[in-house]
This record gives sequence, structure tokens and C-alpha cells, in this order.
Amino acid sequence: MFNYKNNHTINFIFFVIFIFCLLILKDYGVSQDEYAFRIHGFVTLNYVGNIFLPELTNSFVGEKDIQILDANYQGKSYGAYYSAILGLIEVIFNIEDKYYQFLFRHYINFTIFFSSLIFFYKSLLLITNNKLLSFIGFLILLLTPRIFANSFYNTIDIYFFSIVIFLNYFTIKIFYNWNVKNLIFVSLFTALVIDHRIAGIYFLIQNLFFFIFVLKKKFINKELFLYQLFYLITSLFFVYIFWPYLWSDPLNNFVSAFLEMSRWNYKVYSLLNGIEYISDNLPWFYTFFWITITTPVIYLIFFLSGIFYLSFELKKTFDTKSQNLISNFYFLSIIIGHIFVILIMKPNLYNGWRHFYYLYPSIVIISVYGIKNLLNKNNFLKIITYLVLICNFIILINWKIQNHPNQQVYFNIFADKDIKNKFDMDYWSLSYKEQLLNIIKNERKNKIKIYNLSESKVFYSLFSLKKIDREKFIIVNSPEEADYIITNYYFFDNYKKKVFKKILDFEKFSDIRVDKNVISSVFKN
Repeated sequence: MFNYKNNHTINFIFFVIFIFCLLILKDYGVSQDEYAFRIHGFVTLNYVGNIFLPELTNSFVGEKDIQILDANYQGKSYGAYYSAILGLIEVIFNIEDKYYQFLFRHYINFTIFFSSLIFFYKSLLLITNNKLLSFIGFLILLLTPRIFANSFYNTIDIYFFSIVIFLNYFTIKIFYNWNVKNLIFVSLFTALVIDHRIAGIYFLIQNLFFFIFVLKKKFINKELFLYQLFYLITSLFFVYIFWPYLWSDPLNNFVSAFLEMSRWNYKVYSLLNGIEYISDNLPWFYTFFWITITTPVIYLIFFLSGIFYLSFELKKTFDTKSQNLISNFYFLSIIIGHIFVILIMKPNLYNGWRHFYYLYPSIVIISVYGIKNLLNKNNFLKIITYLVLICNFIILINWKIQNHPNQQVYFNIFADKDIKNKFDMDYWSLSYKEQLLNIIKNERKNKIKIYNLSESKVFYSLFSLKKIDREKFIIVNSPEEADYIITNYYFFDNYKKKVFKKILDFEKFSDIRVDKNVISSVFKN
């Protein structure tokens, strides 16, 4: 019998889920950002190696053309310690083929993601002191389709998502158990968040304010100031340690990186509600709209109920300094603070709300607070809430099985109809892996000419295949010379639109669908 109060039972369930996810990991393709992120890591690794072990570094680099990490390097605003560490492991274990290089990164990325879910469970346990509610929160996060799919291959946004969870866990732990050890962990993860994405400096600022609010009755002003100063200095120290670009000139290089990020001008087209937008000129509601149409509806309802109940607890929080309420308001502040950041800063965003996935754990925390209050109302509402949750989990699991491994194209009922023509679908061409394998399975030729009709590059998708399969494909520059034309329907320029009209006369070889919506197709010449 399932006993959620038993730690061994919970740990066993975590273990089973983790192993199951590792078994299906190979089904997922390689995303468009992974190649550049890997190169970025080796640029940093080369820089560090030339400082500490120049001869050994040069022997590994050989004649490879690796860019220099300096003020002229585009991408200096992205911290690269994660990718550099992955690159170092890749070198140590001599992982040579691209297929295994990216597969290895997927295993590491998912392991970090799943570890963060366990810390998310522990965060909820601190706040609710209820293992069942904490496990429900864990399942909500795990079973959200887009988050789940991205956890395997999104080494930028999901890694950031994960370390923000680690940071939030140690932050709220300080609310319950103030000590220097916890503060050092908060400082470490604050730095790791900032070093991975400079926008993470938001958490440093919010934590400084919340520590004042939480601790001002525990310490006299002088002690509080010293602890604040300790947190700030240790955080900045760790920022410096884990961001090699800062080593030569910490202040100026940090400012340079910050300015590069704030002026990031790489432009990408996005399709939202049937309208084409460019990434530096998006409507104010862009992120909020994407969250609304890609999050399971019941979670949105629980989130709104959580805000509703918290609004009645605001005065009580100031009067009682309840750690549980303070923790909930901490996560609510993360959401509200970022609403202002989005509206004021108007960041350059690409393809949905993946840049803000790290806000989702805070949304789930507030949702769990709403669930908790609904369960405490009366027996009838308690039964209804449990039934809704169970039905929702069953529906989501069934949906994920039916649409495996393309859960990244999940939309809820708010997205309305004709989704393919209204929104970005498989913009990273993750479904290409299945399409390419299907071509190999049905094609007798040793060399297969393929034309890619998309803004994304099939060059990256080929790394999701083993070398023997990858080498069968030759990428050509026109549909006329191709044996097969592959498309994920993600294109915006007039030339590609004209080509698309032309290939409609070709024989349709295969479609991949999600909820009856075609997300990628192959045409045979």
C-alpha cells in the first residue's frame, strides 16, 4: 500500500521515476542551442587551461580554431561554467562522436533537473510540513509537458530553472533555520545563478530585502548589516570564481557583459496568435500569453486560488512573521518582481516563454498553497480537489505517452483551434530525429540528399543520430536537387514561403502530429 508519509516509499518512487526517464531519454533530439552552448564552454575551458595548464591545453587544442574569451567575444555575457565543466568531462572521457557528446549532456542535464525536483519537494516540505502536498507539487512540476520535454535537451533554460530551485530552497531554509552554513549555500547558488544568466542578479537583490524583513527582529541592526554584507561579499566572490571572463578585470568586464546582455540584438521571428513578431518588438503580453496557453489549465486555476488566499494573509504575515507565509510571499514576490522586469525592460525574447521557465516553480508553489486551502475548506471540496488532481495527472500522463517524445508542443484549450498556423510549434526541430530515422528505414540509397525548409538548421538535428546514420545524409541548397525535403513549418521569409508552395506538389512521405496538428513533414522528390 502507498504510504506517502514513509521516506523510503517517497525515495523509492523518486528512484523509479528517475530510472524510467533515463530509459526514454534517447528518444529526444538535439536542440538548436546545444551546439553553440558546447562551443561556448570550450572557449571558456581553453581560456582557463591557458592560465593554469598551458602546455596540456595546447596539446589538446592542437590546430582547432577556438575563439579567444575577451571583450570582442560575442557571448561573454553568458556564463559558461556549466558547459565548461561538461566539456572537461567530455575531454577526460574522450567522448569523440557528436552523437555521444550530446547524449552525455542530455543525461547530465536531466539528472540535474531531477535533483532540483527533489529539492523542490523539500522546499514544499519546509513550507507545508505535509508530504502529500509536497509530492503533489513535485508531480505538477514533473508532469508539465513542456518543462518535462525541455529537461532532456535544454541545457540553458532548464539548467537555469534547476539552479534557481536550489537557490530558493536554501533561501527559504534561512527563514526557518538561520546559520552561516545555510547563508554560504545561498551565496554559492546566488553566484551560480548570476554566472549562468546575468539577469539572475534579481535574486541577489530580492534576497537582500527579504533577509532584512525576516531577520530584523532576530538581530540588532549592526549584526543584521554584517550578515547582509557577508552575503553580498561571498556572493560576489563566488560570481568572480565561477566566471572566468571576470578574472582579468572584474568590474569592467561585468559591466561589459551586462551591457551586452541588455543590448542583445540577435533577432528571431515568432508567431503569436497568427501574427509574426520580431523578438525585439514583442507585445507587452507576449510572455503572459504563452504561459496562459501552454500551462495545464487546472494549474492556472490553482495558482489564481493561491493568490486569492494569500491576499487575505498579507497583514497576518507582517504581524506574525510566520515562516510559512513569508516563504509563500517570497515566491509570489519573484513572480510580481519579474512582471515589472518584463514590462519595464522589454527583453529580447525567443520562441515562447522558455527564457522564463525558472518562474514556473514559484507559480507551482503558489498553486500548492491554493490546493492546501481548498483541501482545508470542507470534505466535499477536499474530495473534488483530489479527484481533479488525480484526473489531471492521468490525462497528462496519457497525453505525454500519446505524443512522446514531442511534449514540447503542448498547448491547452486556451490556444483555440488552428494552432499550427497561429503559434510557433516545433521551432527547434526536435521532431526531425524521428523523421530522419524514418527516412533511413525506408530508403535503400547509401547517400540521401536532403533539403531543409526551416529557420532552424538540420545540421544540428543530425547530431541526434549515430555517426553511421548521420553520414548517409547530404544537405543540399535547393529542393530540386534533394531526394527529400524536410520542414518544421518554422519559416518567415518570402523565399521560403515560395519554396513551400512549390513542394506541396511533391509526394508527402511522412507527418509527425501532436494533437492532430502537423509539427513536421517530409516530402519526397
